[in-house]
Amino acid sequence: MTRYLLRRIVQMIPLLIGISILAFLIIRLAPGDPTVVYIDPNKPPPSAEDLARLRARLGMDDPLPVQYAHWLVNAVQGDLGFSLSGRRPVAAEIGERLPNTLLLGLVSLLVTIVISIPVGVLSAVYRYTLLDYAITFLSFVGLSVPGFVVALFLIQFFAVEMRWLPSTGMHDVREQYSGLRAVLDVAEHLVLPAIALSAASIARWARYQRSSLLNVLTQDYIRTARAKGARERRVLGLHALRNALLPMITLGGLSIPQLVSGAFIIEYVFGWPGMGRLAVNAALRRDYPVIMGVTMISAIFIVLGNFLADLAYHWADPRIRYE
Repeated sequence: MTRYLLRRIVQMIPLLIGISILAFLIIRLAPGDPTVVYIDPNKPPPSAEDLARLRARLGMDDPLPVQYAHWLVNAVQGDLGFSLSGRRPVAAEIGERLPNTLLLGLVSLLVTIVISIPVGVLSAVYRYTLLDYAITFLSFVGLSVPGFVVALFLIQFFAVEMRWLPSTGMHDVREQYSGLRAVLDVAEHLVLPAIALSAASIARWARYQRSSLLNVLTQDYIRTARAKGARERRVLGLHALRNALLPMITLGGLSIPQLVSGAFIIEYVFGWPGMGRLAVNAALRRDYPVIMGVTMISAIFIVLGNFLADLAYHWADPRIRYE
């Protein structure tokens, strides 16, 4: 097991380097000139010579391999570059917003687990009943409707019409709360984006849980447990559900990147001050260093998610061995 873990960790390095090369090329070859963010519309436009000097100072005139080599050397040392629009280090920009994104992602993941697993179990236990058909229909609706549409519906109903919850931001800008009231203020702003972010995941997880549990319930050891007179609740909870959760572990591991990258549009719609909103604004402004930094942070989470899924598989089923 130790050799496997070391090998997986070593394999992450060339994988991340390959991702960084592709991302760097795609970002730098995209149309548009990032120097436009330095142009003040209220002042006379800069001359061609000024723009040329600016591009030379930013290293944009160097060949792409040289630009990438400079970025990689600095990134290894923790320097992700300088934001063209924010005039600040990219690491500082991301560091301020990453905790907010993780908070939103963790809450949405918790909501997904709490709702989807019981719903999937109910759908499997009461299969081919009206309840199962209703859950299946709602699951397909949740998978079909884009997240931003769900977000707009939630804002319209709960924020605009009912006025129960705030629709934007992370804090009430009109008040300066402290202590428990400040925590409740953040929680109120967190409800709608967390529901919008978890809607599709709930539908997907519920379908996987139903399918996995139905497959387990047909196994011989389940029939044997029932033949021995075990109660149905014990059969379902002790024997069937644990084995049916193995595919869910894969979903959980693959959902870790969503904590960072999956909330881009949701954060932008709700004005949540997270890394997703930072990335969207950077893309609109052609802020290449920020886009590159966010891309690599997301890639790290994707790689770690797969790695943790493998470890969780071994924990959930000791029969699984990695050589």
